[in-house]
Amino acid sequence: ALVANWDLSAWRFEERPGVLTLRSTRDLRIDRSLSDGFAGVDVFVLPETPGASWSFRLVAGADLGSADSLATVGRRDDIAGGSVLIAPGDFLSTDPFSLSDFRMVRTGSGDIVVRASRDLVFGNQASVIYTAGVSGPGIRVPGEFGGLSDLAYPVDGGDVEVRVGRDVQGAISTQLFTDWL
Repeated sequence: ALVANWDLSAWRFEERPGVLTLRSTRDLRIDRSLSDGFAGVDVFVLPETPGASWSFRLVAGADLGSADSLATVGRRDDIAGGSVLIAPGDFLSTDPFSLSDFRMVRTGSGDIVVRASRDLVFGNQASVIYTAGVSGPGIRVPGEFGGLSDLAYPVDGGDVEVRVGRDVQGAISTQLFTDWL
């Protein structure tokens, strides 16, 4: 289980990010945030100087005997195996922008791969997996459009790939897309 925030923004090898693989033969619990490509783990701000970001690979129900680090065990109906659980539990805050409640697996330009022999479960509406890209000129929305006018958007985000044996289970959310754009 990931029980403390991991901010990999300062971790580089010869100025290059790496690939972090977290594997479990059972459930893989993400109880805190795993982040790179941002100005810190507790902010939604991209760094002023764009750069490459870490990639993350999360594997639940991992087949530790396989040469493939993304391989999972059994079929989806087997007892063996596991699920990737992002912030299982309750959403605690009434403030949708309270960073203390977010459980994020996110990166800037890196890729995120999720494999589970069972399910991917988003435990509450503050559970997220995403790539954000890097600071760039982006696009501009002219005029008034729901508060989105003249905002720069990031470019060159990574890929998110999900393969699970059963279901992707999302939490009920009251959020609209304009809440996070």
